Amino acid sequence: SSPRFIVLPMGNQASAGRPPQVSPEHLRPSPKVSQRAEFDERALRRAILERRLAPCTRGQDEASPHLDECPICMLNFPGGLNRSSCCKQPICTECYLQVAPRMSSRGVSCPFCKKDNYTVGYFGPPSAAARAKARQEEQLALASARKEPEPVQTP
Repeated sequence: SSPRFIVLPMGNQASAGRPPQVSPEHLRPSPKVSQRAEFDERALRRAILERRLAPCTRGQDEASPHLDECPICMLNFPGGLNRSSCCKQPICTECYLQVAPRMSSRGVSCPFCKKDNYTVGYFGPPSAAARAKARQEEQLALASARKEPEPVQTP
């Protein structure tokens, strides 16, 4: 039997009586990922339709203020990414599926912070305020990295 992936039972649940609007092509990963990763297709479709995992949209090379970058594959995605439950790092569904098959009874470690029992949640796209805050933090980190270290003075 195929290993099952673990997702948090939270996120933006579909409204009662109204099916989520997810295009059928976004319910399965690219053929490249499908050949490499083991996953249960029905469980994946259900998790996406229940908004527990982000849809499998095709990543783009070009960055945009309205796209989110997966730090593993470095592609940019519309509509928000899954978030690691431990460190809140974003991860696209295709990258997550490549980590998930290794989940056994022992679980798997987060690819970012290495915490055990890795799980993700999908909360939809970030708000404009959250995107602005993330851009500001990124700019501060880049500015900090550009500063030259002060020379060490010897007595």
